[in-house]
Amino acid sequence: MLKRVKKTYTFKESSQGVAKEDYLNLFHFLNNINDVDTALTFYHIAGASIDETTLKHVARTVAHVELSDHIIHVVFTIFDENQDGQLSNREFIAVMKNRLLRGLEKPKDTGFIKFMQSVVKCAKDVRSTI
Repeated sequence: MLKRVKKTYTFKESSQGVAKEDYLNLFHFLNNINDVDTALTFYHIAGASIDETTLKHVARTVAHVELSDHIIHVVFTIFDENQDGQLSNREFIAVMKNRLLRGLEKPKDTGFIKFMQSVVKCAKDVRSTI
C-alpha cells in the first residue's frame, strides 16, 4: 500500500497535498461509513463497478459531501490493490469500519467500575450492621 502511494506521489513536482477542507470532507464521509456500505453493496449487487465516479456520487448522495478528485484518486491509490480502477468493496469498507472503531469494539474494563461497586456494597453492608 505504501509502495503504491510513494510511487504515485513521491518526486512529482505537480503532486499536491491534502487541504484541510478535503480532509474534513473525507472524515465526514467516513463517519457515515455504514450508510456508504449499504449504498456500495447495492452497487455491487447490481453488478456495477465501484470506480472513482461511483464513489464520488455515493459521497455526494449518502454523506452529503463533495469529495475532490484528488482525494478520490488518493483513496483509489491506497485501496485499489490490482490497480484496475475499481475499488474492492469488502476491503475498503472493512478497513474504514475498523478505523472508525479504533479498538473500541469491545468494552475496556479498567476495574474502576467494579471497585466503585464494591465500595458502595461495602458501605451498605457496614451501614446495615450498625
